[in-house]
Amino acid sequence: MIEASGICVRLGGRDILSDVAIALRPGELSVIVGPNGAGKTTLMRVLVGDLVPSAGSVRFAGRPIGDWREADLAARRAVLPQASQLAFPFTVHEVVQLGGRVAAGDQGRAADRIAESLDLVGLAGYGPRFYQQLSGGEQQRVHLARVLCQIRQPVADGEPRWLFLDEPTSNLDIRHQFQVLSIARDHAAAGGGALAILHDLNMASLFADRIVVVSDGRIVADGPPAEVLTDALLHRVFGVRLRVNVAPLGGAPFVLPHSAMDGR
Repeated sequence: MIEASGICVRLGGRDILSDVAIALRPGELSVIVGPNGAGKTTLMRVLVGDLVPSAGSVRFAGRPIGDWREADLAARRAVLPQASQLAFPFTVHEVVQLGGRVAAGDQGRAADRIAESLDLVGLAGYGPRFYQQLSGGEQQRVHLARVLCQIRQPVADGEPRWLFLDEPTSNLDIRHQFQVLSIARDHAAAGGGALAILHDLNMASLFADRIVVVSDGRIVADGPPAEVLTDALLHRVFGVRLRVNVAPLGGAPFVLPHSAMDGR
């Protein structure tokens, strides 16, 4: 479990997060939603140990996250950032291999792990191609393959492994959005933990076990999609009048933006 309490972050004289508390459990795909600038990415950076909060604490697997050696933490959680820039002409194989170098284990299987990760994200055979020559969506999936190469199994040595994905579908078509979120959901269903940041409320509703709504640096709602996604909450958080309905199959709520056009 990953537990954070009393998290405050102040950057550039501005409060980014204020008294945030959250607990992430293995076996769940949690999704953070909220307006731009609400503090979503900052919260994820605190939870993975990349940013030390101004106040509060984070415990990873029962220990303060700051007590973990970087290599041990990297073997237990992998992070897909919002944007990844590469200045050198790497091949796809070399980019994915960066994740394999972090993971401990049999180096003899490194090539197999890279191939498996690329196949999982729909990029089988892309290894020899140059990363810079790919489309934005393909590059995004290469980095997801790198993350999956780092965290190869949802559970290892009896401990859950964690995926943290910051806007993993932002450059993807609908087919690959489903593919990427299915990977995260399957990872959680197999006993791992997963946290994603999404802007698409309908995708969040469809895939998340739990939705965490962040607004103005605070968590304002946290729970199953059917409980969290309401007309009133979405209007309060996003400032737009939306209509939440229920799909005929599965019962997942979905958000209709059409009501925002009334009285235009």
